[in-house]
Amino acid sequence: MPARYDLLVVAVSFVIATFASYVTLDLARRVRQSTWGLARIWWGAGSLVMGSGIWSMHFVGMQAFEVPIALGYAGGLTLLSWVAAVAASAVALEIASRKTFSYRRVALGALAMGLGISAMHYTGMAALDLVPGIVWNWPLVAVSVLIAVLASATALTIFHLLLKVPKQQRLPYQLGAALLMGVAICGMHYTGMAAARIPDGAICLSSDELGGPSLTAMVSIATGLLLVSTLFTSLLDARMQGTTQRLAQSLQESNAKLQTANTELKQRAFTDPLTGLPNRLLFEERLGQALLRADRANHRGLQSRVAVLFVDLDGFKPVNDSFGHAVGDALLCDVAQRLRQLLREEDTVARIGGDEFLLLLENLGEPADALAFGQRV
Repeated sequence: MPARYDLLVVAVSFVIATFASYVTLDLARRVRQSTWGLARIWWGAGSLVMGSGIWSMHFVGMQAFEVPIALGYAGGLTLLSWVAAVAASAVALEIASRKTFSYRRVALGALAMGLGISAMHYTGMAALDLVPGIVWNWPLVAVSVLIAVLASATALTIFHLLLKVPKQQRLPYQLGAALLMGVAICGMHYTGMAAARIPDGAICLSSDELGGPSLTAMVSIATGLLLVSTLFTSLLDARMQGTTQRLAQSLQESNAKLQTANTELKQRAFTDPLTGLPNRLLFEERLGQALLRADRANHRGLQSRVAVLFVDLDGFKPVNDSFGHAVGDALLCDVAQRLRQLLREEDTVARIGGDEFLLLLENLGEPADALAFGQRV
């Protein structure tokens, strides 16, 4: 039976395939960049949108097929073809969302996705319900299935490669990839259509069901609105996620600065700025803790004493007056370092002002131990 194609409808089917591919590429990135729970939502919604886009291209492309008999599509088989498209899309997005890329996974995914798309196409063709049935050119059928598998492998590879493209350069690459995928999807569809020959005298038993120019226009418009709304939602979510990440990073940086400032403030409040030794406040705190530890030890029958030694530098003022404050400061720092070296790890040396230092000695057995240490100083 002679057949021809409405080129305007063919062009519309190509636009749908390309736009659906562009939206799918965007959704694949959303699935991968989102948290697990949100990624599952994007995966489910993306599968429906991608599958509906591919199925819509197939359905509109079928309407471009014109023969001298009335055609229609059985509702049950048409719905089944849509389910096959959604299932194939779910496989594609699941593989695209994986963080690791392997050729084995792409090959298996492309095979499953290609077979799903082929099942969608030929189930949709079966929905014509022709008597006598379609005569198939099986070599062309095999070629159409091969195109579907190769197109799926190309799509999965593109999903991975686009993730490496910088954000500023992503648009032209994504447009080019969408055009390539649109050509591949249409190539599979119209190769499959070329493999079909309707016998002379055939009639369509489902001619009074789905079909007609009005339904074609309605499917095209509905699919376009669905893809536009999905793309808008995806872009809005990406923008909000970017804003959230920037706010989180800013908050983290502010917390880090606050912690640093708090640490510096504590250090200035409890240490001597010249020598770095504890000041009077920190010394008093450590003295209280040392007395508490000694009291507990004595209650347990252990002999533990605490001693406080006062160190004053004789003749410091003449040195300061004769050689200047810089030399005096250097002398104080040197004395502080020497006192540190004399003390044990559990002891404390503090500068309480001018040339005056306090030494806190813990875990002493006898008062003579403190006297011996003072003589060493």
